[in-house]
Amino acid sequence: MTLSRLLLPVLLLASVVLAMALADRHAMQWDLTRERTHSLTPAAASALNVLQHGDGLQLTVFARDLPVTEAEIDHLLQPYRAHPAVTGYHRIDPVADPERARAAGVSRSTELHLQSGQRLEVVRAFRREAINAALARLALRGERWIVMLRGHGEAAIGDGPGGIARFVRHVEGIGYRVLALDPREIGSLPDNTALVVAAGPARDYPDAIERLLRDYRARGGALMWLFDDVFPAWAVTELGLTPLPGIVVDAAAADHALEQPENAIVGPLPDVVRLDSADGHAVLHRARGIDAQDGGDWTTVGQLRSSPRSWNETGELRGTVSRDPARGEHAGPVTVGVLLQRGEGGSGGRIAMIGGHHWLTNAQVGQAANLALATGLVRWLTDNRELVTAAVNDRLDVRWS
Repeated sequence: MTLSRLLLPVLLLASVVLAMALADRHAMQWDLTRERTHSLTPAAASALNVLQHGDGLQLTVFARDLPVTEAEIDHLLQPYRAHPAVTGYHRIDPVADPERARAAGVSRSTELHLQSGQRLEVVRAFRREAINAALARLALRGERWIVMLRGHGEAAIGDGPGGIARFVRHVEGIGYRVLALDPREIGSLPDNTALVVAAGPARDYPDAIERLLRDYRARGGALMWLFDDVFPAWAVTELGLTPLPGIVVDAAAADHALEQPENAIVGPLPDVVRLDSADGHAVLHRARGIDAQDGGDWTTVGQLRSSPRSWNETGELRGTVSRDPARGEHAGPVTVGVLLQRGEGGSGGRIAMIGGHHWLTNAQVGQAANLALATGLVRWLTDNRELVTAAVNDRLDVRWS
């Protein structure tokens, strides 16, 4: 028998032993279900990735020590527990150990507590959707409050076509908290403000409010300003931005089955606000153009621009519409949004100045990639770009009898 023939069974045996040892240390599984109920959603995985590089995640289940209950909980939590962000997992029977349950503030017979550092989220509905939402809140960097300015003609948080309730419900669903404030009634913005949104104010803010917003910008605050007819003077002096006359019309709108020409087709979206690598376009209805010059100590990191077949139309939108350079109508692409930041990595503040607010309203936010654009802006402004927002599959539920 040759040496090679002797080595073959030895090497084969060694390979089997090593494979078994590797499998014992690193469990592997494939999710072959149609709904991928044994896998993490992209949003949950991104939240866990953020927590992994932070304070990690502790899972504590308060539930009765019953075989069926344990099996259902294990089935639901297995994908989460397999992630390296989970540094601890505990099961406590609130009936057998009432003192620990009372100390943890348990109010129901079945609860899931997720803790990362000093942040705690309690899930009382054992569903993937609820767990993923709690993870998104835990993973948010910085504060969670989004302050919507009101009292000066801004779009209201309502369910009508011109309201922005759909946008508000969406951002609250991914972990933020939205608060509508009339700045005339407060001396300063709340300290836990992550973002201030001015959604199409119809009147200039008085001097006291301008000072309040100036102080907020000076502290490195984040601001999303959607302007229509009223353009803030500080954007001219501080950011080097000037509004163009008229409304942006775009011949490319017809390519997307839009009958009205006053729909700017914006795409591709800047990298800083894109949620994934997929190409897409937003539709900004009655957008306003912006002339962007040097913003001093503010750096432009992205722009929203209409198609090359667009211009800022200053006349009436009836009959044959064509560009007239003598009236200050610029050939496209027309800049309809500018994203600026100050300091290293935006540490000195971030501002998104967008021409027009209609695209964010209930009647328009569902068009094309409008909601993705809005979400991407919020993520970038609050420095949470690495968090993914995706559809949640909540088919795998645990319902208690």
